[in-house]
Amino acid sequence: MKRQWRGRAPWLALCALLVSAAPIIAENLAENLAENSAGQSAGDAADGSAADRSRLGATTDGKELLMSDLEGKVVLMAFWASWCVPCRMELPEINRIARIYGQENVSVVAINMGEDLKTTRPFLDEILEHGNEKLAMQLTSDPKSSVAGSFGVFGLPATLLFDASGKLRADYTGYDGDMADTLIGQIAVLIAEAKDARKDTTDG
Repeated sequence: MKRQWRGRAPWLALCALLVSAAPIIAENLAENLAENSAGQSAGDAADGSAADRSRLGATTDGKELLMSDLEGKVVLMAFWASWCVPCRMELPEINRIARIYGQENVSVVAINMGEDLKTTRPFLDEILEHGNEKLAMQLTSDPKSSVAGSFGVFGLPATLLFDASGKLRADYTGYDGDMADTLIGQIAVLIAEAKDARKDTTDG
């Protein structure tokens, strides 16, 4: 049985509205891309307060991890939660990246959002053991989701990549099977950039 189209007039009106708005939408997209390509400082929150993005949550030993602790490093942040189904697939990939770049000037931080590490560690161990992986990434907890909110993270999983100068260079929401390979390539580029910058400073 063929499906018939009904109520065509409202759809035609909506299409006409979208066509008329297309130039405005395109202009906004272009502005957003330009802003992202310029890079966003890890210390600049939406309201301009550097302190809002200085905290990365509490480590497993209860100490507060600060963005300043990772100064000069390429930083990969992965926000996750035990109830997040896609996180089950993404976290082993993030851990693999941490293992690959363990000897480089790279820090990989897995930030648990809205939970306590004591209750979520068994979940993490389970998914890593399933893939015969040992924990390589650094863990922090953000039980009140304040860290996530300061970085504009409201959906999970969310992954942010910062260069060695602290600028946001890439961000992803959700899980894609090719994302890990993409991140590996992007991190390699940022490592090379950081080495070139240090060389220029030394030569200068």
